Amino acid sequence: MKKALKIFFVVFILFFLITTFTPVRIFLPHTYPRKYCADKCAFWTLEKGKGHDPFLSVMYGFESYKIKVNKPNLVLYRRFTIEWWQVWNWLEFLCHPRWRLPYAETDEET
Repeated sequence: MKKALKIFFVVFILFFLITTFTPVRIFLPHTYPRKYCADKCAFWTLEKGKGHDPFLSVMYGFESYKIKVNKPNLVLYRRFTIEWWQVWNWLEFLCHPRWRLPYAETDEET
């Protein structure tokens, strides 16, 4: 039993390292599109595409929206969940600022 457990952990660690730190992750599924919203989704935007990070433009759009509607205390919410089974995205889940945004399941929560 201990040998099988060791083999499982070795295979899991190898899978994690290969899918996280090699070009293999290009062929693995991504969680696109990503939807953000605020103010009962009066402001909302989608991240689309593969291979680039439009999160900065989402943040700029949200900041300009807050100025336009004169609501400086608005909070931007993400409308997509963390899918922990996607081992190849664990590094992004831990490091990217989009995953630090609060999660809202419905428009009423924003």
